[in-house]
Amino acid sequence: MNLTQGTNIPGKANKPFDIFGFLARYGVLLTVLGAFTLTMLVPFILMLRKPNFEVSALLKIDPVIPSLITKTEDPSITGFYHDFVRTQARRIKEHDILKQAISRLTPEQHAALFASNLPVDTSIRLLQTWLQASPVPRTHLIELSIQSPRKEGLAPILNRVMEAYLQSMLAEQEQKDERRLAYLEDKISLLQKSIGNKEQQLENLAKAALSSSFSETSNVWQSRLVTLQNHYINTSNARIVSENAYRFGKEAKKELEALSLTPLVEAGLLENQGIAFTTSWTYQQLQEMRKSIDGVTAVNEDRKRVEKRMEAMREYEKSLRSETRANINEVVTGKRELELSQELIQKRKSFDEAMANERQILAELDRTMEKSAENSARLLKGQGLAIELEHDRNLLFRLDTRIHELKIESRAPLRVMIESMARPPKKPAGSNIKKLVMACVILSFGVVASVFILIELRDNRIHSPKNVLQALGSPPSWPISRAPRGVPFERVLSLAPESVTAKAVRSLATKLYREQQESQAKVFLFTSVEAGNGSSGIAENVASSLLGQSERILLIDANLQEWDIADLISEAAEPFSSQSVFNAIQYDPERGYDVLIPFIPKTSNRTISRLLGKLLTEAREKYDFICIDTAPVLKSDLSEYLAVRSDVVVLICQGDSTNYRDLRRAAEIIIRLEVPALAPVLNWGGKKRKPKYEAYIDRVSTTINRWLGNKTSSSHRSRGSVHE
Repeated sequence: MNLTQGTNIPGKANKPFDIFGFLARYGVLLTVLGAFTLTMLVPFILMLRKPNFEVSALLKIDPVIPSLITKTEDPSITGFYHDFVRTQARRIKEHDILKQAISRLTPEQHAALFASNLPVDTSIRLLQTWLQASPVPRTHLIELSIQSPRKEGLAPILNRVMEAYLQSMLAEQEQKDERRLAYLEDKISLLQKSIGNKEQQLENLAKAALSSSFSETSNVWQSRLVTLQNHYINTSNARIVSENAYRFGKEAKKELEALSLTPLVEAGLLENQGIAFTTSWTYQQLQEMRKSIDGVTAVNEDRKRVEKRMEAMREYEKSLRSETRANINEVVTGKRELELSQELIQKRKSFDEAMANERQILAELDRTMEKSAENSARLLKGQGLAIELEHDRNLLFRLDTRIHELKIESRAPLRVMIESMARPPKKPAGSNIKKLVMACVILSFGVVASVFILIELRDNRIHSPKNVLQALGSPPSWPISRAPRGVPFERVLSLAPESVTAKAVRSLATKLYREQQESQAKVFLFTSVEAGNGSSGIAENVASSLLGQSERILLIDANLQEWDIADLISEAAEPFSSQSVFNAIQYDPERGYDVLIPFIPKTSNRTISRLLGKLLTEAREKYDFICIDTAPVLKSDLSEYLAVRSDVVVLICQGDSTNYRDLRRAAEIIIRLEVPALAPVLNWGGKKRKPKYEAYIDRVSTTINRWLGNKTSSSHRSRGSVHE
């Protein structure tokens, strides 16, 4: 027994269809009724029996076909041969092939097979039904066969089918090649246009690049660029030299102009012959005059006149020397300025010439570099176009070769060929009795099975522990079967302790005891889905079984609809007195535990609830196990009140009686009350409710079982040995 805990029921809302349970309940009856119906249809089978004629032919499929000239396609299908064969076997029955085959029949052959006013599509569907195509094992053959009640026209239609099929394959192969050829021709046309455009582009590039080789070594501007670069380097060097010479010349001029010219002037003065002659003449004259005045007194007028003349001659010499020095200085200064200016002018002209040459060569170098880059781009583009042109020409050659190959391959033989033609049948190959028997078997058993399936779908009762598992998501405890014949259920533990029923009760008691040990559960509420499910008898038997674990056991009868427990225990029990709750508890010496006698019928549920609530609170201290029998939870508010105060609710359902949805509703009520644990129990005893058709089916099944020699009166309903 698994206790279902939580707030949601994980089971299924609607009862699923149980095929195995269905066969267990109705299998024998379904078989007998189906066989009876089939027997009734035997005369019709004999009346409708007709002979069947069959013709056959063979197609051969080669896994490898020789290739004529090309190896671009693998002609072998050995890797997928069986798939190919099965595909062809299905293609033979295609609508278009059969339509073409029918159109090839002569009017006489068509009339022998089909009605004159039969539509073409209907004739094709009939032919698809007659025609069978299947591979022959361990061969490369496909066997085609046709069966029909008429033997006329069978061989011609089968031969026409093979011819239409081969013609379809040939047309497909040619069409496939036509699509390829059309594609290749379009591709060739595009390639030819592309080749023409590229050739024109190459011609224009060759004219612009002045070369047809399209390599960098053929770039004329590149060689000119190298020459100009060398010239530019030389010119730049010359410009640097002249610039430095001009700059240093200006600096030298300034320094030379700062130098004194006195030495040069004095040297020039010394080299002047006029000054030398004048000085020599003046010196001679002065000597002569000095001689003339020797011995003349200072006051002599002649002496004074000679002395004045001598002074005048000295002044003249000085004046002439100063004037000559000034002239020489002016000449030397002018000459030096002239020489320095001439030298600086030459250096500046050399620098300007070098600058002009450098600028001109640089401008030409830039223009040449631009032209060289443009030409290099042309050469690179031309080189790429040349490669593309070569590729396109090679591709054009390959495509032209492929077209030639396809035109030859399109004439190659097919992989499929006719191995043997169909011949007209000489005698019937059999009859349609097998098909008639199969149709009657399907009809007879199908109708009977449909009726019982409909009954099963409408039947919403619990028939097995599996149904309880499907409804609640938890399996029930060991199903409690009927008590042995002649043994009252309430005395099964003492009178039949080894029976399956007693073992199931003890199993339930043991698991309740384990719940008491693990969760300290003491109050166990026994309720049912509907009245008559045997909750009172199960509660009493469980209480008796728990005596082996403890002597402090209390059994409470809270079922106001039926006083089962009190009637079972003591018929002489005194009426319930409200003076004290415990005064109503009596010890049953036969069972060995305390029992609460029935309540007064006039007492209200509210009063009973208060009294039982007080009783349970005090009884938890006195008893180890408190078993409460209540009315069905779907019909009693008192049962819900007691469930709230219980530790475990034992929900009992009746096999072949309790409704699947009622079981789920009862479990939902208990779970919503937040009861700690719910223990479902399936009881095969108690009172069963059967629909009218069930009673009729039971009578028919009983008759069939007796006729078959079965000793049990109702094998499909017997639960005497049901257990997990």
